[in-house]
Amino acid sequence: MGHICGMRMLFLILVFLIAWPTFCQFAIIKDTDGYVNVRDSSGKTGKAIDTLFNGHCVYVLAEENEAWVGIDYEKNGRKQYGYVHRSRLQLVNQFKTITASKALPTSVFFKWDQSSLSISKIPFDYKKHALHYAKNDSLNPTGQFLIGIDGQAFWGTDGELPHYQYGRMALTINGKPIELPIKGLYNPNLDFTEVNLDAKNNTLYIHTENSDGAGGYGVIWIVKNGVCIKQWVTIPF
Repeated sequence: MGHICGMRMLFLILVFLIAWPTFCQFAIIKDTDGYVNVRDSSGKTGKAIDTLFNGHCVYVLAEENEAWVGIDYEKNGRKQYGYVHRSRLQLVNQFKTITASKALPTSVFFKWDQSSLSISKIPFDYKKHALHYAKNDSLNPTGQFLIGIDGQAFWGTDGELPHYQYGRMALTINGKPIELPIKGLYNPNLDFTEVNLDAKNNTLYIHTENSDGAGGYGVIWIVKNGVCIKQWVTIPF
């Protein structure tokens, strides 16, 4: 996760602590019109600021019984935020659930039809990675705030070394191995991993909430017609 400072960091932490336990889940747009308008505030009086078509994946941030919900989403390579009516969404976990057939402290295994998914985590060995720390300044006087691993952004910690990383993520659908990107994802929570299958649209959703506290993040892999079409990482605004 990049370097976020001052009041904005405090705001992020407060939102995370308040919103995550209530209703934060991945969903897709599902509207009879084929699209939905994203508004800048809740309610029909909110200004339409964007349009999302059916199937677009979003992250819902809301209280359980709110009719209008905040959504965090990615479009054209940018993270964006707005509001839509709850009825225009289908939660990913409402699709058929693939239950883990075997779960251990450092690995989990799913099997369905002629397909399988095996996920493991291993301890993070800092000696095998290039670590980039922020330069000394008033906000980081010790110079020990981690801002990059192996030359790229990362998720799962708030400036400290990760404890764990993904070991492997092996997905096979009908005998065909499918690569799922895992770089930059740290402190995975294997017991939070969910797998849901939309058989009608031949789409598989693999999603989880990793790490905790200020380092917490959600990640989803979307596999359609045997191809990983999207991996998306998000943290609540």
